[in-house]
Amino acid sequence: MRRLLTISSFGKATKFLFRGLVFVIFFLNTAFSFGQIQICHYDPGSDSYVTLSFDNRGKNSGYRDHLNHEFDNLEGPCELDETPPVITTSVVSSINDGLTSLGSVSANETVTWSVGGADASKIDITGGTLTLLEAANYQTQASYSFTVTAEDESGNSSEETFTVTVEDTTAPEVTVTEGDDTVEMGSSWTDAGATADGGETVTATGTVNTNAVGTYTITYSATDASNNTGTATRTVTVEDTTAPEVTVTEGD
Repeated sequence: MRRLLTISSFGKATKFLFRGLVFVIFFLNTAFSFGQIQICHYDPGSDSYVTLSFDNRGKNSGYRDHLNHEFDNLEGPCELDETPPVITTSVVSSINDGLTSLGSVSANETVTWSVGGADASKIDITGGTLTLLEAANYQTQASYSFTVTAEDESGNSSEETFTVTVEDTTAPEVTVTEGDDTVEMGSSWTDAGATADGGETVTATGTVNTNAVGTYTITYSATDASNNTGTATRTVTVEDTTAPEVTVTEGD
């Protein structure tokens, strides 16, 4: 049976419709000036694929945007790769503040990787390794959502979708409030306290005995909602700089 075929799109496993029959490019010599083009054609009558081949030399030799050919040389069955790649993932479910590695993906065949989804612009994928372009920061973004696509050489593709949460591992920063931390023995001392940058409650531990010369440490701590604890310390010195008062005893 002789048919006229028009090819207007070229690429890996390009599919197109011709007179109600689906064709798929099986092999393509893209130079167009020599060689033979083979096309895998599904024959619904026999429920199988056959190879259709024709030579692009002759009146259509040389480069053409559209090639028209007549052919009648149906050949034996051919094989088409229509099986999508299988993706294996080692992508993390969470990432700590300040880190960039999201893990990796691999496939059971040679594929081209790409990243899509809401946060695709913030993620790089090279050789299956996924990396944040900027270090994770819980304060600015609590999670990343993205889709990884693997496309094989026949144009079959598979995809996996991920959500990676950012773990808040940054402890509150505790700042000691300036105060009078050198005390004369026997006098009183007032704790000036401390503050936390996230507004967390600050607790103090330790005591100062102003009746005994020595160095004392007050520790301040603050814990945030993610159970990260920050600390700071104050050193208080008790000293005795008052000379003894000498009283002369009255005598004869």
